[in-house]
Amino acid sequence: MAAPLGGLAGFARAPPLLARSVGGRTGRATAHRELGDFAQSFAGLDAALTIEPDNLDALLARGETLIAAERYADALDHADALVLRKGDSGRVHALRS
Repeated sequence: MAAPLGGLAGFARAPPLLARSVGGRTGRATAHRELGDFAQSFAGLDAALTIEPDNLDALLARGETLIAAERYADALDHADALVLRKGDSGRVHALRS
């Protein structure tokens, strides 16, 4: 049996509905971030947040992408906005650390 494909190759073979879902878009954006393609990562996260603006996974992934892109001031602003919007959960607090 072949090993499952990870990263973007896995998403290329994903069912179309998964690829268009918030989770699918967030996962693909995370893969782009890991490859250093921050523009595509932000585009995917923006698309996911257009569908579901309060999706915590997509909001946290956006903060993590800001950090990976070395946009630290933006990441802190994003984390502060998340605390006001979602409360200081453990996952949001980890983003600020």
